[in-house]
Amino acid sequence: MKTANIIFLALLAFILVQQANPVEVGWTRCYSESDKTRIVFCLDEIPQYKTYYNQEDNTICITMSDARLGKPNKRFNVNNQFVSFISLKQTDIDTVDIKISLPKPANYKVFDIKSPALIIVDVTSAKNVLTTETSANSPKEPKADLNTVNENADNSVKIDTSVKTDTAENIKALPAEPTELSVMDFQWQALESLNGNVLAILQYIFDLLILSAVIYVIIKIRSINKLARYIRRNRRRLKDNPIFADMLNEIEKGYKQNSEKETKKKTSADKEKTSKETMSEDKKDINDESSIKQYDKVQELAKKGIDPISISQKSNIPVGEVNLILDLIRARKDS
Repeated sequence: MKTANIIFLALLAFILVQQANPVEVGWTRCYSESDKTRIVFCLDEIPQYKTYYNQEDNTICITMSDARLGKPNKRFNVNNQFVSFISLKQTDIDTVDIKISLPKPANYKVFDIKSPALIIVDVTSAKNVLTTETSANSPKEPKADLNTVNENADNSVKIDTSVKTDTAENIKALPAEPTELSVMDFQWQALESLNGNVLAILQYIFDLLILSAVIYVIIKIRSINKLARYIRRNRRRLKDNPIFADMLNEIEKGYKQNSEKETKKKTSADKEKTSKETMSEDKKDINDESSIKQYDKVQELAKKGIDPISISQKSNIPVGEVNLILDLIRARKDS
């Protein structure tokens, strides 16, 4: 029992710690060059993420799990030949969606670096779109064979795979000051940030309350079990102690009083049933006797030659019943 409780509490604590420490998405930088645009996302550590390309609106989508935004939802306008805007949104308590809108189809490459923890997106001009997917399980950048083409793309078009392999040295060699981005802060974005950050805090509080309630219930159950075992084992000893003896006597009296009340209720219910049955039988007997007397009266008055209306007036019997009795008398005579 003790080991099971310890394992259960350890699992709950592990789940709570995992939920309470999501990866934080920090600053976003954009570097523009003549042949490409580089977007860098800074994080605490590399989370699990998935990248895909949406052909309907020309956007590169990155979905991060177990992550949260360090700042409210943002939308950055880049407005160059490769990238239109970048939007970061907290769609769930532990999910962040990043959308990079492109003015036209282009080559792109997504990779990550562990130290420092960065997710990098390179966008270059091309006639076709390379749809590459990376996850945090493979932190290395995609290899040079970026020939994974969308199934809906035209195979006759040549694909430009002239994207250079990027390392941490190349990142350091880029300009120190990135191009400034214009931020569009709307009321809707403020509300969405509340939905993300406040809900995360509420979930942590809710998890703590549940964990504390579970621990409290386990402690109470264990204390009650210990008390019950102690009373069973030391019943005779407790009777010698006046305090515990009084408690045991009161408990036994309560059980006896409850049992006596139940027996009294049962006996009273049985008596009521029997009394009702006897009353109904008496009523039946009275009705039978009264009907016999009425029959005899009507028969005597009919022998005297009195009509049914006068018979009903003298005997206080309704005319209908008098006629029924007379019909019965005639039927018996005929039979």
